[in-house]
Amino acid sequence: APSAAPPRPSVMDSFTAPKKKNLDANILAPPTSAPGVITLPGETQEEAEERVKKAKKDKEDKERKEEEERERAAKAREEEEKRIEEIEGMKKEKEEGLIKEFASGSIQGKALLDWVKKNSSVLPSPYDLLFNTLMSHERPNPDVGCSWASAAKWGSALSWISSEEGKGERAQVEFMYAVQEFAGELGFPKGKEPVVVSMFKALYKHDIAEAEGQLAYKEDEVLEGE
Repeated sequence: APSAAPPRPSVMDSFTAPKKKNLDANILAPPTSAPGVITLPGETQEEAEERVKKAKKDKEDKERKEEEERERAAKAREEEEKRIEEIEGMKKEKEEGLIKEFASGSIQGKALLDWVKKNSSVLPSPYDLLFNTLMSHERPNPDVGCSWASAAKWGSALSWISSEEGKGERAQVEFMYAVQEFAGELGFPKGKEPVVVSMFKALYKHDIAEAEGQLAYKEDEVLEGE
């Protein structure tokens, strides 16, 4: 018997059959041309591309200027910090020189008082002045009579510093802290009476720390202890 003829392809087969892939084509290859820039109404393609190009350049220019401004600001801060550091260094050196001169004992009495008044605007802290003086001249065996507080030695200068004309009551408090710290450096020696008590009495006797100043010192100590 004769074999059956193969079925004839229908028109629909061309639509339903899977399409053959072109295996030779590189599907990862980049497009050969970039898509065109979208134009605005009334704008040519060339004008649109020029607009986009200009916007990109403006953005880059802005970012560059901002970066330059940041660099200038950083450099200015660095220079200012260096200037302040130099000023602080000179100030510290100046203060150390003043402390050394005050505590040396090379000038005393009226001459020291005149020196203090002359340098009043640049004087180191009252604490530093007295503490370093005591460390230089009253260690390790402090004078129980506290002759250092007499007008003929450092007393006149210290009294002026603690006056209203000088640094006032705050200086009196600092002087008492300096005495306390000095006594602490010696281990708070006692003898007939504690050295710190003898020195506090000397401060009062020579008008270096008056009653109000000593009261302020006690209140200050209470606040620090809280």
